[in-house]
Amino acid sequence: MHQGATHWLTFAWLCLAACSPVEPAGPTPGAESVDRFEARNLPEGTVFLVEGQPITREEIDRWLPIYSMLEPAKSEHAIRRYILTNYNLPVKVGAVLDPEGREKARALLEETLQALKNGEPAPAEGPQVEFIQDTFKSEMGLDRWGMAKMTGLGEWS
Repeated sequence: MHQGATHWLTFAWLCLAACSPVEPAGPTPGAESVDRFEARNLPEGTVFLVEGQPITREEIDRWLPIYSMLEPAKSEHAIRRYILTNYNLPVKVGAVLDPEGREKARALLEETLQALKNGEPAPAEGPQVEFIQDTFKSEMGLDRWGMAKMTGLGEWS
């Protein structure tokens, strides 16, 4: 067959395929779970849901100055995506998997904060205050290092 005829035949088949009606194979997987949240009032700026728990743009943008400082050549969009997948998503999944443990830890942190504000020692079962001078590459981690860097002296981070 002539090469030009082959191209026309291929073109004709593509046009025919494009015009044929497409029948859906069935309901879209997960469609029912999407419908559950359409009527619900989600916080403004919600960009992602984990088992119904929203992650907002504000939660992501909280970390933007820290990551931008470390990756100045990357776009804000790329950095936001990195923050979502490497920080916000694991934290939210942890909160969904163990909500009681999260609340217990938060209550202990609040108790520790109040004790320190009152000039008392931190509770023995709570986090202990220690002086750390290091970079984010140590066991301190980027989240704690970044918050300490962005928080004023004497402020609770």
